[in-house]
Amino acid sequence: MEESLSNSDNSLKEVKILSTSNEERKVSSSSCEIPQRNRLMSITAAKIRITLSWKNLSYTVSEFNCISKLKHKKFIGRKQRTILHPQTGHLSNGCLMAVIGKSGSGKSTLIESLTGRRSKGLKGNISINVDSDFAFFVDEKRVKISFIPQHDVLLLTLTTYESLLFASKLKNRSFTSEQHLRIVDELLDDLDLDSCKENRVSNCSGGQKKRLSVAMELVNKPTVLILDEPTSGLDSASALQCIQVLRQLTKSRSNPLAIMVS
Repeated sequence: MEESLSNSDNSLKEVKILSTSNEERKVSSSSCEIPQRNRLMSITAAKIRITLSWKNLSYTVSEFNCISKLKHKKFIGRKQRTILHPQTGHLSNGCLMAVIGKSGSGKSTLIESLTGRRSKGLKGNISINVDSDFAFFVDEKRVKISFIPQHDVLLLTLTTYESLLFASKLKNRSFTSEQHLRIVDELLDDLDLDSCKENRVSNCSGGQKKRLSVAMELVNKPTVLILDEPTSGLDSASALQCIQVLRQLTKSRSNPLAIMVS
């Protein structure tokens, strides 16, 4: 499925959204919050469909400019500049979506707005939609959205294994030691990091560092994963492997992710 984002500015007309999903279903709107229940159920494509939607989402900033000059005095005024023109779209679990466009077209602004990293000057609606007969069994107050920036934020002195264990203990504080170890082992296997688990992060390749960044966000099982230019700086083989890993995460039976990349 391919759809162009509608923009009123020429610099934004080339921005496109490409998405792939296993199937399309009708999604009914609901509140952004999912009521907490006693029973915990895995979010599977067959039972629960969670969609991140945005409508008329735009972003503007204020700029100072010289509006007039009289003799040797300048009069300074404020000017509103639109960075992101109104955008509408949705992203469902089990779907891998790519936001593409030329430099400066607003790709990073869009994904940062969806993750809450930009608030001042942001207009429009962002909501979470749930479509399932069993939605009332979900024990989640909010859908978890994880964001991975373009530049990896890693502790270079730790090993790959230690980095994942550290992330799990930070995000899953109520888990036992056995649960932390099981999570780390599963992620090392799923993201093909077994070969470098004893290597220091500083000695890992660019592709391994990027997959490690993804793994560190997966320790608490997010519903939506948003990445800013995950293939930037990678060679063609590493970039392909990164995208293949992300696509595989959308096909997981226990927790199919909704993934957006720019």
